Amino acid sequence: MEFGGEDRGERSIRVLVKGPLASVADDLREELGSQGYTPRSISDYLRLVSQLSRWLQDRGLTAEDLTESVAREFFQLRKSRGRRKSLTSRSVSVLLACLQIDRLPDGLVGGVPFQALLMAYRGYLLNERGLSNGTVTQYLRQIRAFLAWLPDTSDESVARVSAEQVTTFVMDWCPRRGSAEAKMMVTALRSFLRFLHVHGVCPDPLVNAVPSVAARRGAGLARAVGADQVARVLAACDRSRPGGLRDYAVIMLMVRLGLRAGEVAGLRLADVDWPGGQMTVRGKGSRLDMLPLPVDVGEAMADYLQHARPRRPVRPYLFVCTQAPFGPLHTNTIISIVHRACERAGIARFGPHRLRHAVACDLLAHGASLEEIGQLLRHSEQSTTSQYARVDLARLGELVVPSPIGAIR
Repeated sequence: MEFGGEDRGERSIRVLVKGPLASVADDLREELGSQGYTPRSISDYLRLVSQLSRWLQDRGLTAEDLTESVAREFFQLRKSRGRRKSLTSRSVSVLLACLQIDRLPDGLVGGVPFQALLMAYRGYLLNERGLSNGTVTQYLRQIRAFLAWLPDTSDESVARVSAEQVTTFVMDWCPRRGSAEAKMMVTALRSFLRFLHVHGVCPDPLVNAVPSVAARRGAGLARAVGADQVARVLAACDRSRPGGLRDYAVIMLMVRLGLRAGEVAGLRLADVDWPGGQMTVRGKGSRLDMLPLPVDVGEAMADYLQHARPRRPVRPYLFVCTQAPFGPLHTNTIISIVHRACERAGIARFGPHRLRHAVACDLLAHGASLEEIGQLLRHSEQSTTSQYARVDLARLGELVVPSPIGAIR
């Protein structure tokens, strides 16, 4: 795929799609073009859709019958017949979108079981609970592990799950994981069990059957990276290339404003008020905050927009992929950007949250109050910000009152 979706003299070969998918062929062609695919790639994609359409027709299936499991069967058949390209159901994600068929994240238990249930749970988290896409993805990953653990991988097994099974799973699964992952599993499992009971899938309220994770809150000090490491990571972004310009702007947002990875991924072009020198950030719980836009961050973003961001597809998101399809970046992509920059800089790999800690510790070292730090990082609870009070040991030492010898017995 060509960067920026530029048409370098390629001509699209008109592919005729017959059968159940013929009605969406024009929509597919337009959507692929808007995503920055070259004419040749669009023709290749439509050939694949044409083959899939004929296969559906031979089986007596309609476009409405096309699901990920059906698509998976089609691709397995292609592979068994020696087709060179090894494709998956993700290859028809654009087609499923045009057919308005929701696509679950990869890694379903057995592919088909629990699909409808997980789709309903996903909608519940997004629409009723108002969770971010990144958090929903984390929850679904944990719940798939729980469903895979159940002895009977069928929809009926969820209705028959017992308190003993829930407790046994947590006691077996959590000790072999870190504290953060164990807490995520417990939180996700309680949410899922509450959903099952409220929606009548499971007759018994099993939330209280989930044990708590034994971890003292705030036991560890917040670990921040040093200023020299931050400088090396930024310098490792090759700003002579489009990808380097994007990565530099992404990391600058986290270094200067302490944005979370998901918040960077969710930024949109309309969120930046260039004349006013500020930007809107979509935080946890659908929270909207207005933050000042530092000059160096604005310059990095403007450089990316002018010289690196693909112009051809119209997308609302600020940061997009550098190759077609030019979709928005996901949270995991932002994390990978930081990891790769660390590797190029030759330092131990760390994630975006360590950069967030670096912002807080730097502000604290320069005399900022905890209230000011909490406002910048947009903490919902003051106790979250208070952990940084224990980081600056030099300032804590000023609070120590000398005690005369023998005063304490």
